[in-house]
Amino acid sequence: MLTVPPSYRWYRDPLYLARLLVLGNLLFLLFSPPVTNLAEGLLYLLILTVPRVRRQVLSAVRQPMVAMSLVFGACLIIAAFYGPAPRAEAVSMVTGWRRLLLLPIAAGLFNDSEWKTRTVWILIIVLDLAALVSYGLLLTHTQISHLGPAISVRNYVTQSMTFSVGVFSAAMLLRQSGVLSPAKKGFLLASIVLLAINALFVMTGRSGYLVMAMCGVAYALSLLPKERFGIKHLAAIVLPVVAVCIAVLAIPISRDRLQEGLNQAEHYQTAGVTSVGIRVIFLKNTLKMIEEHPLFGVGTGGFRAAYEQQVAGVKGWEATSTTDPHNQFLKIFAEEGIVGLVIFLAFIASAFWQRAAEPFRILGLGVLCGWCATSLFNSHFSTFSEGRFIFVWCGIMLGAVSSSRSQSTS
Repeated sequence: MLTVPPSYRWYRDPLYLARLLVLGNLLFLLFSPPVTNLAEGLLYLLILTVPRVRRQVLSAVRQPMVAMSLVFGACLIIAAFYGPAPRAEAVSMVTGWRRLLLLPIAAGLFNDSEWKTRTVWILIIVLDLAALVSYGLLLTHTQISHLGPAISVRNYVTQSMTFSVGVFSAAMLLRQSGVLSPAKKGFLLASIVLLAINALFVMTGRSGYLVMAMCGVAYALSLLPKERFGIKHLAAIVLPVVAVCIAVLAIPISRDRLQEGLNQAEHYQTAGVTSVGIRVIFLKNTLKMIEEHPLFGVGTGGFRAAYEQQVAGVKGWEATSTTDPHNQFLKIFAEEGIVGLVIFLAFIASAFWQRAAEPFRILGLGVLCGWCATSLFNSHFSTFSEGRFIFVWCGIMLGAVSSSRSQSTS
């Protein structure tokens, strides 16, 4: 599944090394932020110092998704120059958004189907190994993370979301059954079972359920012919969501987790600080901030300072400060205003205009829709692991495939 022809060796081809560093970012973010930052730094250094790599990255600028990502990045930078945020905090927030650069880099470097396919296989293998470790931790009652048992990656949210992506990826690869050996088909089927059971039965991440549901919708829609929207397409949207809901309600651990969230939302005013209850308070105060600064927001990095002004005088736990309302769209609306939110939504929409090859287009758009769904309750485009994952993944999967043989084999 992973071969290294002599012409691809890193010391002969810097493009090969650059692709390895992008792939390393995708995998290292599951386990180690320092190693991820190191790989990212080496990648930037390679782009800056090697003209061939730099030209390859710049060639992606004309793609709709890449162009809009750069427009959104420019919006973030401009918005850092106004608002109540201390200058250091604004700069820190802007530099934190550097993960956005991984999208054009990945789109430019992964311009052939072979590397895209290779990425999907490698990710599934790594996730399978992480799942096996997770089951081992569960059976031996061992804990390597302070966040809970059976967590073999950075946290349970990252694990549940990426394992759901692994299920989706393996299912999409199985669609190519005509070119797969029986051994590979068996491996993919085993991967689906291994990862799905872990995401649904073992993990308690509600975000993972959403990602799996949205990826299920993308998979079902991809099975239908491209024709006028009809009852079959509506069923393809509804049935995967219903199936995941039934699975969640039928499994005790996920059902209890969902019920816990509903109870916290219903009794947020009397239950004290809870995961969902505090989000309700964040939501109300963020909406008030948006009402006061609707057009351009409070500036990049200004959310914390503006939020503290909003809750000034409030007593008790409802005065808890935050830098994140746990809703990506509201956070962008609050910091960059309606202008920034429209640009961000245009960036997401531009992904659907990418001329990506199949099945990579479905893989990219399905996961992107999953991230959009979870970002109604979190900020998964700007968190360390999930943010990097979605930008690298979309860059690799949705980046245009070059028609030049010299480029596709470089």
